[in-house]
Amino acid sequence: MLAYSYVRWSSSKQTKGDSLFRQTKAVTDYAKEHGLTLDSSTYQDHGVSAYRGDNVVSGKLGTFLKAIDDEKIGTPCYLLVDTLDRITRLQHQHGTGLSV
Repeated sequence: MLAYSYVRWSSSKQTKGDSLFRQTKAVTDYAKEHGLTLDSSTYQDHGVSAYRGDNVVSGKLGTFLKAIDDEKIGTPCYLLVDTLDRITRLQHQHGTGLSV
């Protein structure tokens, strides 16, 4: 099955660290272990917060979700992330249209 990678970190300071390497390695290792085909396109948000949902509103995570809605990415597929907080730090709120 096809899988996509999503990498995100919040601050420019983290750009100088190992965030990209660590997250990319975790995703690649997972795909390999589970026999998934990792698509060559990687969705990355460098210095974009998930606390207020910026990664969905104006970031690459939103681009990925729109591509699914527009049927440019076929489903079923996987979106692989290092940890769940790469996707969101928002709390689930009823009636907001956001589910985690």
